[in-house]
Amino acid sequence: FLVVCALVSAPTAYLRSLLLHVVWHFPTVPLTISTFGATLAGYGVITPLILMLARREKPAARSWRTRILHWGLVVAYLVSATVALVETDIPILFTIPLALIMIAHLVEFAEVAILILATCLIAVLSSLHGLGPLVHIPGDIKDKIYMVQGFMIVITAATLPMSAIMRDQGLLKRALQDALAEAKAGSEAKSTFLATISHEIRTPLNGVLGMAQAILMDELSPAQRKRVQVVRGSGETLLSLLNDILDLSKIEAGKLTLESIEFDLQKLVD
Repeated sequence: FLVVCALVSAPTAYLRSLLLHVVWHFPTVPLTISTFGATLAGYGVITPLILMLARREKPAARSWRTRILHWGLVVAYLVSATVALVETDIPILFTIPLALIMIAHLVEFAEVAILILATCLIAVLSSLHGLGPLVHIPGDIKDKIYMVQGFMIVITAATLPMSAIMRDQGLLKRALQDALAEAKAGSEAKSTFLATISHEIRTPLNGVLGMAQAILMDELSPAQRKRVQVVRGSGETLLSLLNDILDLSKIEAGKLTLESIEFDLQKLVD
């Protein structure tokens, strides 16, 4: 990104300097160097903010207490940053990037973008009026301008990536929550379907088992009795599978109850 900004800033700065040279006869090379730094600083600060704000994701729902806390932090930072950029006797300018990084963990990206732009604006205005620590560094006006531009780039590079990462993590978290809710709804629909269809299948199956039991009470040849017993055994196995499906639905619904009944261990093993 910085390479692209530099490639765009170089011809832009040269064309601007060339125009000023033609109109007011300013020296081209020094003006190109100075305007290149200004253009690079402007692209480096403004472009990523525009790109990130243009994504327009739906912000996370926040309570009124959270909103009050966030905007309270924003106001407190703006007051502190203004003092740091205007006051010359107390060297607290270095705390601005640290404060922005801390706030980026707490507030939304749009609020961080506003803070970055406001900080850059305060830095420029205070420097234009001869206030703050940035204008009291050694050197001529060109060095002071470079210091202001460097400060703008530093606070953007120190804060914007962190805020973007936090914003993306929030989006991924919300997407994961939506996916989990959708999966849970699908699982509940599957369980409801299995329970319903199992009940529907078990109703005619009871009729099949009942008729098989009634047929076994009649006079049958050994071959016929064996065949009917196969039908009844297969029906009982199918009924057991349906009961297992219903038990699975009860487990997912948290309503499973255990039964303590007598059984034939030999028959169960067989």
